[in-house]
Amino acid sequence: MHSNTSALLEKLTVIRNLHRAQAVLDWDMQVNMPSGAANSRGDQLATLTEITHAMETSSELGALLSQ
Repeated sequence: MHSNTSALLEKLTVIRNLHRAQAVLDWDMQVNMPSGAANSRGDQLATLTEITHAMETSSELGALLSQ
């Protein structure tokens, strides 16, 4: 497999895994989050969202997609 394709797939896999982690935290928040944990859970989701957004909009990912 071409190295650019491999690099793209690796980055997309990380992004997919971050989205999956967000989904688990969101589900837990809606279903059985312990009382008093809303602030912490919000911080966790915000951090994952920030990291995911940065990866999805990075110039590196854009360059790999262009190739």
